[in-house]
Amino acid sequence: MSLLKILICPEPFQGGLSAHKVSGVIADGLCATSTEFELQQVPMVIDQRVVQTIVEACGGEWRDTVALGDQGRTTRVQYGILHEGRTAVLMPERTSTRTIEEMSSFGAGQLIKAAIQDRLVERVYFYLPEGIWPVDGGMGLLQALGVSLLDPDGKSINWNPNNLANMARLTRVDFKGALPRLKQVEVIVACDVSTPLLGRQGAAWKWGSQTGANFTVIEKMDQALTYLAEINQKTNDSGHHLLSGAAAGGGIGYGLALLGAKLRPANHVFLENLDFAEQIRNVDLVITGQGQSDRQTLPQQLAPLVLQLCQQTGTPGIMLSGSIRTQELETVFASGAWAVFDATPGIMSTAQLLENAAEHVYFSAQQLGRLLLLGKRLGSKGL
Repeated sequence: MSLLKILICPEPFQGGLSAHKVSGVIADGLCATSTEFELQQVPMVIDQRVVQTIVEACGGEWRDTVALGDQGRTTRVQYGILHEGRTAVLMPERTSTRTIEEMSSFGAGQLIKAAIQDRLVERVYFYLPEGIWPVDGGMGLLQALGVSLLDPDGKSINWNPNNLANMARLTRVDFKGALPRLKQVEVIVACDVSTPLLGRQGAAWKWGSQTGANFTVIEKMDQALTYLAEINQKTNDSGHHLLSGAAAGGGIGYGLALLGAKLRPANHVFLENLDFAEQIRNVDLVITGQGQSDRQTLPQQLAPLVLQLCQQTGTPGIMLSGSIRTQELETVFASGAWAVFDATPGIMSTAQLLENAAEHVYFSAQQLGRLLLLGKRLGSKGL
């Protein structure tokens, strides 16, 4: 008996269902229907477990080392290694300090430093997902990698975007002391946002509000980052603050761009790390899903990218949606879906929908499993 190879790769659903949970529920529903399915699960989400997802899906390994973290404290860090040691996949831990004045991206820089000390590493993927990040324009990270922030006397200073007096002493960012190894390694930043460093869509306004900073503090932070960009333009001929993704991670994207890193949308980097096109080629069917499917959300999410890869490889892809209106079906089909399943069993309130979301997904997966068995039975009869 040949097994039907199915790749299950949903996004998170409404009702607090994580992508990992949804993936497991779909697998349980299919297993309850038949033993004729060979299932592989790859949750589609860029969160704190993203490196774990990549390492497990690609047969990579973990590296464990000690680095200097925020405020001089040593910390044990992990990163993923792929492709026989040539590729490192990193994601810095979210800052544990909630006070704006104490936040720094120094620890993130130490993580990169630890990874590139491995002489086999040729490429580093650095993830900056949604969350609380220090809004320092990546200057703490640069200092961890040997870059100097200098005052008028040529002395090094610590730079904090919420300390205007200290910030005003900065006259030059000196890259001469940057680790030579950085020139030998390609760094790709998986950016959580596509906005530039400054302005109402920039690092200060995006991330400052998440740390609880008030309007006055956020304005000062944006002014400080503007001053920083001006300094770099004068001394390094840099317009990197205008780059899409410069605001990522509170400006860490900007700091890494100054070192020559490439800033790219996180969703595309994630699928590249997973070598997802190849994974799709190796299965008979792909089941992806998302909490809600419509014209506004589809372009921003991973599920449509998965369906596009299904189209390119010729592997059928199915969308299991938590909620979809009939007028949106053509949009989803246009994304590459062979079929669309709505996990909402009938008319119900939003509260009921959210409360029973897992049950609805399970029921839909069972129905899908039965249809797959029906198709197999009909196929055996030459129909």
